[in-house]
Amino acid sequence: MRRVGIFLSSLLVVALLSGWVYKGAVRALSNSPSISSVPTTTIKRGDLTFTVTARGELQGGNSETLTAPMTGGNEMAITTLRNSGEGW
Repeated sequence: MRRVGIFLSSLLVVALLSGWVYKGAVRALSNSPSISSVPTTTIKRGDLTFTVTARGELQGGNSETLTAPMTGGNEMAITTLRNSGEGW
């Protein structure tokens, strides 16, 4: 009979501790920010265009000689030359 009393009292202590831990967990989770407070948006499917702008100089690694047919003279003249860093 004594063993049954010890078993029931220890079972009661375990049940009380479990309830206390559960109550603390529920209280801790209710104080945390809820998922619904996180800002959201809807997703739309469509085309996406990226425009990248960068500054720098182009340097060739494998240079080649360009030739053009002569038309009306012995020498070719460069008519326009862009400055370094100048865009289109």
